[in-house]
Amino acid sequence: MRSRNIKPGFFENEDLAELPPLARLLFAGLWCYADREGRFEWRPKKIKACILPYDKDGVSGHLDALTVNGFIRKYEVDGKEYGQVVHFLDHQKPHPHEARSKIPEYNQCHDMVYQSNDKVLQCNSDIMILGYSDIRNEDSAPSNKNCSEPPVITLPLVDKSEYGITEADVAEWSKTFPGLDILQRVRVMREWLISNPTRQKTSRGIRRFVTSWLDRDQNKIGGRAIKKPDAVEDWEPPDLSKPQW
Repeated sequence: MRSRNIKPGFFENEDLAELPPLARLLFAGLWCYADREGRFEWRPKKIKACILPYDKDGVSGHLDALTVNGFIRKYEVDGKEYGQVVHFLDHQKPHPHEARSKIPEYNQCHDMVYQSNDKVLQCNSDIMILGYSDIRNEDSAPSNKNCSEPPVITLPLVDKSEYGITEADVAEWSKTFPGLDILQRVRVMREWLISNPTRQKTSRGIRRFVTSWLDRDQNKIGGRAIKKPDAVEDWEPPDLSKPQW
């Protein structure tokens, strides 16, 4: 185990906050467990013994959750499994005398598509792993809801995959955020994410990112996002020509 830095952003990360407390603690522990390049051998029993020795439950499910949500990568080289902490060197400055990594470097061709509880969902060419204790069915799994509909534009994710935005998404947001050119705004989001790779989102957090951006833009032009009530059978949009307060 090594000494590492922890920044306030760790506690403020909304995507990480979606995971159970032990998964978050494990993630911080992996920084100390990984070598100077953020790599480590994928050995769940050893990882648990080093990071969570006093907890009864294993860490395999938590490792899967961190992988699904783009915080770490799992890969295989010559039959051996390894892990890589994503953006490790963007946040850590290892001691200059720390030993060099003996673990093979991650490469996209080494990516592992693995199964959890024999359930794997493929949506818009992105592989999403299901079966984690907090992701037990397709309703709560991170995925596009319109899997069969081709995307009109994609947004880059932290795990290097792309999240598809469909025409149905654009139509839905156009109703919620009247007055905005939704597709043009999403194009701006895409360029911003490409220019700021360390700020890219996970598959579970990308839709919240989009709606927060649109809500901010709606407020800039003097409007408000329209929130539908629970009962929508006879719902009519408000007259935006009149004050909404």
